[in-house]
Formats: sequence, structure tokens, C-alpha cells
Amino acid sequence: IKDKFKGYPAIVVASGPSLDKNIGILNEAQDKALIIACDASLEACRKHQVKPDAIASIERDEPTYLYYYKNKQFEDDLVLVGPSLLWPKIFEEYPGKKILTNKVATGIEKWWAGNFENFEFLNQGMSSANVAFAYARYAGCNPIVLIGQDLAYTGNKKHSDLTHTEFEEENDCRESDGLQTEDIYGEMVLTDDIYNLFRKWFEAQRVSWPELKIIDATEGGAKIHGSEIMTLREVIDKYCTKELPFHMCDCLPGNGKLESKVYIKKYSQVIQAAKEQKRRLMNLQRMAAGHYETLEKLYKVEELKKMSEEELVQVLLKMQKGDKIIQHIQREECLLTYFQQMILQTIIFVKSLGNEITPENVIQNIRLQANLMGVIKNSVTIILEEYNKMIDFLEKKKLQREGEQRA
Repeated sequence: IKDKFKGYPAIVVASGPSLDKNIGILNEAQDKALIIACDASLEACRKHQVKPDAIASIERDEPTYLYYYKNKQFEDDLVLVGPSLLWPKIFEEYPGKKILTNKVATGIEKWWAGNFENFEFLNQGMSSANVAFAYARYAGCNPIVLIGQDLAYTGNKKHSDLTHTEFEEENDCRESDGLQTEDIYGEMVLTDDIYNLFRKWFEAQRVSWPELKIIDATEGGAKIHGSEIMTLREVIDKYCTKELPFHMCDCLPGNGKLESKVYIKKYSQVIQAAKEQKRRLMNLQRMAAGHYETLEKLYKVEELKKMSEEELVQVLLKMQKGDKIIQHIQREECLLTYFQQMILQTIIFVKSLGNEITPENVIQNIRLQANLMGVIKNSVTIILEEYNKMIDFLEKKKLQREGEQRA
């Protein structure tokens, strides 16, 4: 879909309280703008005879699947867009085509996506509306229009009545922590830290893509700095003036369905890759555990206090194995994902000791290294448990597909 919709507007349909104000005329933009609905907003679109090009999701939790996807009917030409990690049953049961991208371009998520073809990184923020916006920009749309994007408790409500679910209990501002922000009218309105994160992401996109016009046609809610404030009526009259040449679904090959043999091959590949990651982790754990034992033997405080500088140098030379372990982790990006913060903190503390070789500095250095090695040793055990869960899950899925293939 990259740049396939240059010269055409996109409309992102979020589920804020102000959606009720203007969704009634959204169908006038049908086929004249790329319409991407958040998964919470899809039913509201349908109630007003609007058929989006795509549905955007981001959540990795089960309630999102249960309310918005389980036992729901989806048009074959409705494209699902989102990050490569969503609740598994969304992938399994969604009948149409999907576009998935990396949400993070480093570490374990990069490793995961590396097991699949045609993956790339897309900065898609922290909300489904952020995701929808990111895909619209990637498709080349300009302007990108936001509706239902209050990012505040407009009228003391959290969501539109059209989109509110029983999972969210009462549709009011009880979750607000009292935080306020400027609204589109210059008044103050209730919001919260999460909504502010979503808003600031939109504002950052305006800085990153200065040629991109962002139009806030929500007609309420928090002010998104850098956006142009218009009504949806004005947007439709000014920008939705020509028919789209095609829809997002038309850009994607195939029908979104794969044969069991494709799944079986991919399951086998990922299982093997996960086992290789386990091997690397277990090798690191052996290295850390071995060095931890060395440090335990060196940590004889009373003896260290009596050592000459030459003797202390010999102790430091025995500790250099710790530096090699750190360098080994830094070369392995997936390992670095887990331990980068602890390594950074350890290095900062070690540097703060200075270069003077004294018993006190050596004692403290041993403590710091031992703490790091202990964290690595114990953390790997926990991480390996998660890899075992992954492998077990994938092996069950593989057996299921093999059974389907035999049938």
C-alpha cells in the first residue's frame, strides 16, 4: 500500500465522545477517502452505512478479541492493520487480508518479525487510532482527518455511546486523575496521562512529516497542536471531491487465506529459531554462573583489604571475564534486549568509582559484577520458561494443522 493513495484524503474513525456529533455524514465521504476505523468504531460505522477500507487494532489482551472479533462478521474486503503482536485468535479467525508491521525495530520483536517475510518497522504509536493514522500516512494519504479523536473526557464521557462496551463499565470520567488540557475551543477539559501520550504522538508526526496536513474534525476534545481544526462537513466539501481509483484490499495479493502446509512449514521454522534462542540464553547463563562463582571466591573482604596494588591488579585481571560476558551480550541484540538497562547501570556505577586501584574500589567492583552476573543467571531461567511456553504453543498448533492436512 506504500504511497498508493497519494493525493487522496484519509479519515481515521476513533471512538471518542464527539463521534456522535458527525458520524451521521461520514457516508458522504465513502469511496472518496481512505476510511480506517478503530476496532471499537467499526460497528458505529456500520450503523451509519459506512464501509471502511480497514480496521485498526493494537491490543494484545483477550477482552479486545472477545468484544470486537469473536463471532463477528467481517466483509472479505475489509483489511486488518496493526502490529505483528496481537491477541492470537484475532489472527486465526479474521477472514480477510491483513497488513502487519513491526512496532519495535530492535530486540526480541525484531527477532520475532525476522522469522516472517515482508515485515518492516512502522512507527504506529500506542493506540488503535495512532495505528490507523500510521497506515494512512504510509499509504501516502494527505490530508489525514481525525474524527472521534477527543483524547479527553468530553462531556464527562470516555467514549461515544455508539462504541461503548460492557467491558469498560460506566461511560464516564471516573478513571480521570484530574489532569486537564486545552481543548479545541481554548477551554480546559479533563484528560489523563494515557490520552496525553496518544495526543503527543500525533503532534510528533506533524514534526516528523511537515508536508503532512493533519485535520482535527472531531468537533470537540483536546487540542492536537499542529493540526488544523475543521468540521467534518467542511472536510468533505473541500477534500472528498473525487473517487478513489481502488481500495486498500485491491492493493494486496491473494485472499488472506493460507493452506495448512504453509502454516506447518512456518511453525517448524519458528520453533527451530526459538530453540536456537534458548541455546544462546543457556550458554549465557553458564558463562554468568561460572563467573559468579569466580567472584564469590575473590570476595574475601579482609584479605582484599590487606593486598598490595600489584595483588589487587591480579584480582582485577581475573574479573575481566565479566567484561567479555558484557561484550558477548552487546553483540547479540536479542540478549541485549533483556539486560541492557542493568548493564548500563552497572557500567555507570563502575565508572563512578574512578581509576584508582584501592581495596575499597576492588571490593565494590566485585559486588557490582556479582550483582550483574546474578541477575543474568536468574533472569535467564525466567526467560527460558517463556520460550518453553512459546514452543509448546507452536507445537500444538503445528499438530493441529497436520491433523487438518491429513483430514
